[in-house]
Amino acid sequence: MNAVILFGSFFLMVAMTVPISVSLGLSSLFAMMVIFGIEQMPLVLIPSQIYAATDSYPLLAIPYFILAGNLMITGGVTDRLVAFFAAIVRGVPAGLAHVVTLSCMFFAALSGSSTATNAAIGKALVPKLYDYGYERSFSAGLVASSSVIGIIIPPSIAMIIYGTTAEVSIGRLFLGGFVPGIIIGLGIMGMSWWRMRKVPRPVNEPKFSWAEVWRTFHRSFWSLTIPFVVLGGIYAGIFTPTEAAAVAVFYGLFVGVIIHREIGVSHVFGALVDTVVDTANIVFLVAAASLFGWCLTYLQIPHAVAQLLLQITTTPVAFLLLVFCLYLVAGCFANPSAAIVIIVPILLPTVSQLGIDPIFFGVFTVMALSLGLITPPVGPDLFVTAGVTRLPFEVVTRGSMPFLGVMIVITAMMIFLPGLITWLPATLHG
Repeated sequence: MNAVILFGSFFLMVAMTVPISVSLGLSSLFAMMVIFGIEQMPLVLIPSQIYAATDSYPLLAIPYFILAGNLMITGGVTDRLVAFFAAIVRGVPAGLAHVVTLSCMFFAALSGSSTATNAAIGKALVPKLYDYGYERSFSAGLVASSSVIGIIIPPSIAMIIYGTTAEVSIGRLFLGGFVPGIIIGLGIMGMSWWRMRKVPRPVNEPKFSWAEVWRTFHRSFWSLTIPFVVLGGIYAGIFTPTEAAAVAVFYGLFVGVIIHREIGVSHVFGALVDTVVDTANIVFLVAAASLFGWCLTYLQIPHAVAQLLLQITTTPVAFLLLVFCLYLVAGCFANPSAAIVIIVPILLPTVSQLGIDPIFFGVFTVMALSLGLITPPVGPDLFVTAGVTRLPFEVVTRGSMPFLGVMIVITAMMIFLPGLITWLPATLHG
């Protein structure tokens, strides 16, 4: 009965379009009132649980990575990266479409956010896609789908939240996301080529030039070094992911203020305001989820779910296929961060009993839930792209469907080829 109240009140509020973080907190309070009674309710538990959940050193990386991404958007990094990748693929079929995907993959290694990647690359490249005669639906769907790589290729805010929730190494999660992120990027590029293979090449398309490659490389050199400094420092053991996030901020400021000279006081202030808003949303979600998680544990729901799943299947592959289906449904209604803090604590006992590598499960979880970013009816990246391109939501959704199909196939492939995720962490960390 108590579990019904907990989940019933939560889903009712979600159906009423109450924000998920608020729904988590209020449903937890309702359940605690029923469990203990209003007069016997342990009020001291609420602030102590919230403090314990948010007083986390790894979570400090989130505001730093968000701020670094905001600074790089305004610091001239995006335009220089786009120009460099455009010079490299000049003359290749669907070349400009590949520029979108390559730029999103590289910008993902700077911001850790699909939304930041979407906004930055969309604003820079969608008008050029139109100028080169690319269909509007295809262009919007390409940008929305490519930006999803932003939470798979490290650094990834979703992986930080998973690492904090599951208490596993964030550095290993980052390493595990590299290969799948690159494979998804190549898959999107392959679909772009297939969709555009019969489309006539633009008459005004410039020809490939080594001189242009060198010129754009020279202009973008400092921008290109940012992920190598940040991520290289993590994997070389020079600093932790949290310290790396702080380094990314100062390095981004250095590049934007000293090298590119495109960041002023107003840009820094605007980036700080956006960072505070985004960070507050995430931390509030984590705090509310901590209460929800306490109720789950108190009611022994994770244990009950583990026993139920083990009765259905005792093989890791079948379990992961079931979880994949669950993630696809959950992604339609909740963003990855919210889904992680709600679902992962319930599944972890079963993951442990089946002997599934928690690093593999973390990267797989982020990959599977990232599909929800371009899955209606919520699809946050679909709405962001619709705003950037000024196209109807349905048009953006239609354009993203072929790419979503490719991403579903690649994510499912990880279940049968887990080494694609675990190889790099095992090789570099043993």
